Amino acid sequence: MNLNLPERFLQGDESISECLSRLDEETGIQMEIEMRTPHFEALERWLEYAKRDNTLKVMTYDDVFTDNVSAMEELAKHYQLTDFEKAIWVSKARKYARQNVVTPHIRDASPSQWKQSFTEKHHNFFDNHFPHLLEHFDSPKIFSGTHYKPAPQKEAFPELIDPKRRKKS
Repeated sequence: MNLNLPERFLQGDESISECLSRLDEETGIQMEIEMRTPHFEALERWLEYAKRDNTLKVMTYDDVFTDNVSAMEELAKHYQLTDFEKAIWVSKARKYARQNVVTPHIRDASPSQWKQSFTEKHHNFFDNHFPHLLEHFDSPKIFSGTHYKPAPQKEAFPELIDPKRRKKS
């Protein structure tokens, strides 16, 4: 996995799961953001590629998680799978749909729950370092109903970004 392990949060031989369980919500999200910075960078590159080449189908987690059967049907159509291949995908989607699988999870994995958990600092981090991600996911729509107030001039979590990569103002 391509993670940036945030050792400054960990105590002793603590696992990431134990650490996240110990931290308050805002700091835990900060840790998750720091861990996943390489993923956000890769996602920006994929989205840029998808704009130039329609062979890549882009879907959101919320779209897939909310209705994974429809998502698999849409993917099967996009990638021109045979009816047999599509039937396999759809049957697996039905079998493993979230309402059919009960498993403990470290956080609420339901669609869109993160929107209610992000603080202004978290939003500012994305505004400053990954603005194209917010643009792609239609940030006004995504963040409606949250306490988010854009403040792009404010640096959020500067310790998460290597100074050589930090966006210049």
